[in-house]
Amino acid sequence: MATKTDTPEVLVVGAGPVGLTMACELARHGVPCRIVDENPGPTDQSRALGVQARTLEVFEDVGVVDEVLAEARKLHGFAAFADGRRIAHVTYDLEGLETPYPFLLILPQGRTEHILAERLSSHGIEVERGTKLQAMTQDGPGVSATLVDAEGKASEVRVPWLIGCDGARSVVRKALGLSFEGAEYEESFLLADVKLDWDRPEDEITAFLAPEGQFIAFPFHEPGRWRLVLVSFGPVEAADAEPSKVVALFQAKLHEQGHAEAVVSDPTWTSAFRIHRRVAGQFREGRCFVAGDAAHIHSPAGGQGMNTGIQDAYNLAWKLALVIRGDSPDALLDSYSAERRPVALGVIHGTDLATRIVALRNPVARAVRDRLASLVGEFDFVARRLSKVLSELDVEYRRSPIVLEDAGGPLRVGVADAHAFHAGPRPGDRVPDVPLEPPDGTDGPLRLFEVLRGTKHVLLVFEGAHGVEAPGPFEAVRDLVREHAGRIEAHLVARGDVAPPWIAWEGPVLLDHLGELHRHFGARGPCLYLVRPDGYLGYRAMPLDAGKLADYLRRVFVG
Repeated sequence: MATKTDTPEVLVVGAGPVGLTMACELARHGVPCRIVDENPGPTDQSRALGVQARTLEVFEDVGVVDEVLAEARKLHGFAAFADGRRIAHVTYDLEGLETPYPFLLILPQGRTEHILAERLSSHGIEVERGTKLQAMTQDGPGVSATLVDAEGKASEVRVPWLIGCDGARSVVRKALGLSFEGAEYEESFLLADVKLDWDRPEDEITAFLAPEGQFIAFPFHEPGRWRLVLVSFGPVEAADAEPSKVVALFQAKLHEQGHAEAVVSDPTWTSAFRIHRRVAGQFREGRCFVAGDAAHIHSPAGGQGMNTGIQDAYNLAWKLALVIRGDSPDALLDSYSAERRPVALGVIHGTDLATRIVALRNPVARAVRDRLASLVGEFDFVARRLSKVLSELDVEYRRSPIVLEDAGGPLRVGVADAHAFHAGPRPGDRVPDVPLEPPDGTDGPLRLFEVLRGTKHVLLVFEGAHGVEAPGPFEAVRDLVREHAGRIEAHLVARGDVAPPWIAWEGPVLLDHLGELHRHFGARGPCLYLVRPDGYLGYRAMPLDAGKLADYLRRVFVG
């Protein structure tokens, strides 16, 4: 674990959720860093509310998931109304999708920042508040940055690496000369966090779709408090966000939608704004990176902005740690932009489509939309697919330059074995959280995520469901992994209640006595899966071949 007393290897600019996650992850991977933010403290505005399932999986590794769960509210659905009738009701459904967090949480961004800042403090690192980046340049060995503190005093710092998590107006992105391609939406937005007394359930998002604009209500984690958002086709000025005006407007809008009983009061945050959809041309320039809103911004539809940025941080931190320690080549860092920029583009495309569908003005197009929306809730598979996309559990890196598989094919391993292996997780996929059940009287992990937790790559070496006793390939893999002891933790996955005596295995053994792991990973025959520190599959092979595994490891590691 890195501490404040260590010489900083990385300067993180921006201490929102993305920057704080980045600093926490760097510290957890043993990389000392500094983190600066021009604001005096965490935001006192709710801002980003939704915490998605994949982000909760990240927070488990970061070490803050229990605190987030304790404060947040679970949401279970979405309802849309038009012309006085409900046109859609979709249940947020992630059951059976192999995540320990099959739900959407609502927690104001300010609380998320407080929780992450406390975690960072436990690593011995404090956010340097009231400090902004004024200028920066980079050369071969590192980055020079000019920081200005709250009193206006400037200081020069020199670090090997710099990461801009400094928002949509990113100083880092501009200093690097990165493009920020995209456009502004023509619609205006009016927002208010209020107390709301009405009859809608507090575990659902409610939307009213009207010809003159959309009106959406998001429940808060506090009972009786809601965020109200008006999407307007007309101009909205800053003066319109004056609290008393906002309360009166939203009160009238609710009455128009048939909620005469609704009472709006006690606004704590109001804002009028426009939104953009933009993405940086690349996320890395030399020794500098951008993440979160500094790299991509989009419509808030679906609540994915903060979550996408947090996962940027989770993707980059382990790679940068390996390079800083000298365990991996600098080229590994190119995979950050190669993996995360397509994800950002996908989010931009999806949220843009959702925004345009919701904001339809043509009466015929609206009628078609409303009819189709009424059908969505009638098909469970549609709700599950939508939930998986929004939760970001479906994010994959199959086209990444650092993922690979070696599959022997049916002529080499047999038709049944090859077919089962093909159906297992593929390189670039998120590895699912499989429940484990150790044999009676045996201690062991109860979930696969417990095995994967940590900062190393994890190698799962499967004995195979039909038990062919051929120790040579297993022991060759064992000898290879021994050379990477500080980088890889290898587990032999035994197919029964005891470790196979014919394999001289030195590391930990998972007793898969019910066969769940073998089934989930298509391991009819001996095979292996290498899981990256971010929980994505980097490499898999059937049959076992230490030579091919060594070839892959040379792409990721040095020496």
